[in-house]
Amino acid sequence: MSARKKQFFSSISVTFMATIIGALLTINFTFLKKLEIAAKDIRVTALQPPEEQSKDIVIATINEETVAMFPYRSPVDREFLANLIKILEIKGAKAVGIDILLDSPTEPKKDLMLKEAIKNSKIPLFASYTNTPEIVNEEQLAYLNEFVPKDKRAAANFATDPFDGTVRWIYPGEDKTGMPLSFPRKAAEISGIKTSNEENISIAWRPKLNPETPAFPEYPAHALGVLPAEWFENKIVLVGAKLSLEDRHRTPFSLIDDGWEGRMPGAIIHAHATSQLLENRQPFEITDNSTFLICLLMALIGMGIGLAKKGIFFSVIGGLISTTLLWVISFVGFPYGLPMIPLVAPTITLALSLWMMDLIIGKAERQQRKFVQGAFSRYVAPAVVDKLVENPESLIVKGVKQQTTFIFSDIAGFTTLSENLSSEKLSTVLNEYLDGACKIVFQHGGTIDKFIGDAIMAVFNAPIKQADHIERAVKCALDLDTYCEKFR
Repeated sequence: MSARKKQFFSSISVTFMATIIGALLTINFTFLKKLEIAAKDIRVTALQPPEEQSKDIVIATINEETVAMFPYRSPVDREFLANLIKILEIKGAKAVGIDILLDSPTEPKKDLMLKEAIKNSKIPLFASYTNTPEIVNEEQLAYLNEFVPKDKRAAANFATDPFDGTVRWIYPGEDKTGMPLSFPRKAAEISGIKTSNEENISIAWRPKLNPETPAFPEYPAHALGVLPAEWFENKIVLVGAKLSLEDRHRTPFSLIDDGWEGRMPGAIIHAHATSQLLENRQPFEITDNSTFLICLLMALIGMGIGLAKKGIFFSVIGGLISTTLLWVISFVGFPYGLPMIPLVAPTITLALSLWMMDLIIGKAERQQRKFVQGAFSRYVAPAVVDKLVENPESLIVKGVKQQTTFIFSDIAGFTTLSENLSSEKLSTVLNEYLDGACKIVFQHGGTIDKFIGDAIMAVFNAPIKQADHIERAVKCALDLDTYCEKFR
């Protein structure tokens, strides 16, 4: 196999190896996966084009002002919740979701009022439910089962990222443990929309219209009675706490916000997921296919940079420029409809590709450079060696017809001299003479073709072209003559 073919197949192998390793590293290694997710989160939370405020979902928030109306903060006053349900019935709400876990008794009279309000609600209603042992014990679960009818239950759990506890996916519910449909799926079912119990469906977070306008209309729960009915008519109303330390969960927005967006109340998270299901909005996903495809592209770029054979500095600069372009295009293009593309995996792939190309091709180049320097340094001027190293193609094997100038030098009476000197002395004198003569040839850019005993054969205009080779040779001959007279 020719050297070119071997180099080609080696480069293709490098490309595929770098692609597979780069993609699999990011898919399987926690740290790298977190970096990829962070790059995705920044685009999703900070760069999405703004959308109008939701017209389907309203949040009734139980805030600090609300709880200040009652003698105790927690649990939320049951009579207040019962009256809230009746108010929303009157105002024509499409459905009510109560994101408050009713797992323990309070005042018996008020408990009964809320229990009856839930049971006899004139509009679709669902309330938070969970049977997760870490959240409710057996006693609390028994009370919850007795308080909330089975058809009114909605799982309030969240699907969180095990790496950092961030809520990323829609919790489906409806599992073997007896968990009902999740809050978002229950709301979608009431709206006549069928949903899948597939896990790990990413939440398509609804972008805000502007920093001052929340994605969903929010009203204090204690003010609902005096607000216009059209604000709630035919809308899904989610009732939940918006308190400083309670029922708040880490979201991808935590990368850019440490307030209500970064640690979001549960009801608002449910609103984002519900809105996604109602509007059939698809989340921005980084698929394995896209990861491998972009990684392959970056590996090919790395292969191209390596094949250019411009040295390690060129490879580093080329890699940095390519990586920067990938990240800039991804971030700038995302708001204009560019799909969510991976960034960390392709960056690693490009680095691997450049490194492996340097190992394979760079090593061969270095060996070739070493060979050229070793083979020619004794016979060719250093400047000529450097040019041969930079352009080894000039060392063509086939014959070429061209004009050259030769110098032949010879020591007169060398045979007689060699007969009168010992071999050691003769070797010392001859080597000293030849070293000096060769230096002069090199100074003029000549190439030593061969030594024949005491004779030197030098050539100009080969292997490197020299337009002034005749002048170089004549000047070299004159300098050699002067040197020889002094040496004699």
